[in-house]
Amino acid sequence: MLNVTQVMARLNIGKTAVYDLVKRGELPKPVKIGGSSRWIPEEVEASIEAMKAKRDEPTPVTRRGRPRKTTNN
Repeated sequence: MLNVTQVMARLNIGKTAVYDLVKRGELPKPVKIGGSSRWIPEEVEASIEAMKAKRDEPTPVTRRGRPRKTTNN
């Protein structure tokens, strides 16, 4: 099992970012053992693979600004 420091090193991110990813559902919730958080390595790797797959999906184009007024003529 991986501790938060190991997950941070694996993803090259800080502690807050690890927990932000957990909150957003992009990383699995840790297993609590006593007062410690531990992650199952296979679940972390699966999350990384999912992030890579998501990265390769086309980004939807969104329009910025105010919506256009529609006229009913």
